[in-house]
Amino acid sequence: MAVVVSVVSIPRNEDIDSSSYRMMAQGEQVCRPYASRVLHPAVIRCMARTGIAPETAFAAVNVVSAVLFYVLLLAIMPPTRPAVNAFVLLISPLWWVWGGNIYVQDMFAAALAAAMFMAVCFAYDRRNGGGHAWMFVGVLLFLLQVTRESSAVFALALAVLAWRRKAWRLMIVSLAAMVAGMAVVSWSSSGAQPNTNELGGFAYLVCKAIANGVRNFTGIIPWNDGYAAHLACYYPDPPIWKCTLPAFLQWGNVHEIGIYAFQPANIAMFLARWLLYFPGALLLCCIAPRVAGRRPTLPSAGFAHMPLYVQLAFVSGGLFWLLAPFSGPSLMRLVGYAWPFFWIALPYMRRADAA
Repeated sequence: MAVVVSVVSIPRNEDIDSSSYRMMAQGEQVCRPYASRVLHPAVIRCMARTGIAPETAFAAVNVVSAVLFYVLLLAIMPPTRPAVNAFVLLISPLWWVWGGNIYVQDMFAAALAAAMFMAVCFAYDRRNGGGHAWMFVGVLLFLLQVTRESSAVFALALAVLAWRRKAWRLMIVSLAAMVAGMAVVSWSSSGAQPNTNELGGFAYLVCKAIANGVRNFTGIIPWNDGYAAHLACYYPDPPIWKCTLPAFLQWGNVHEIGIYAFQPANIAMFLARWLLYFPGALLLCCIAPRVAGRRPTLPSAGFAHMPLYVQLAFVSGGLFWLLAPFSGPSLMRLVGYAWPFFWIALPYMRRADAA
């Protein structure tokens, strides 16, 4: 499905972020935080140097990433009922949204993350001594960090889980890969333009989270003069209410804040997207056991005795799901990052419940 969508969408399916990644693929500077997501545009730029059209390169990378993501997921999921697993994976708008938006690195990052879960599985959960798979964990965490800054969730969660297990090598490798990735991103994006509101990184992150939470949970669309001036096409009309901030609160290019619109219908749309993004997994892992007279629970041995890769999927996927409403307005894209919880942890819990 993702393969078909990626091919037929050239070059029409774009969102607010797409233009930045297209510019990066052409070697142009963009503003933060887009400038920190360097690996995916770099791959496209290298392909373009061989004579491949940029749009074709974007689509080809998305297609290959989708196939790898799907195959790796089938390999990671519990081996019981593989046909059911394949069915579960297909029932989600993720394949349509990520498959169609070829300019954004979502599918590319998902393929890397699935490979990382596979490496964790072989390195620390299979009775083969681990071999050198732990090195692949570090390499893949590094690649994830230079692909998307939110991948730090994987590294931090894995480091904490490794610390709980006293797997010191894994903890050190996870943290080292994250720090190395951050260093490379900081160096490569040193000449990037400031973020839209010209705020410091932490202040921008906090203000963005508050604004997105307000938008998604209340239907109120926040407004500020700096953002509206930068993205006038998204704010063609004046706000319905605004006020001037006191001088000590006028940070960056934000001097006025207000309410652009109130759209209560968006609350229902947000809840549907947030709660029902993975309907197949919810159906087979939560609803079907209840219909059969069973209650879906954690394995009787508890979370501490889950395989490490399942623990990582549970923690990281759960965090991505909880943080999605605060991450941005493109919820149809962002909630998809919770796939480890719904497609790795939940199927494992279902298998343990049925055992």
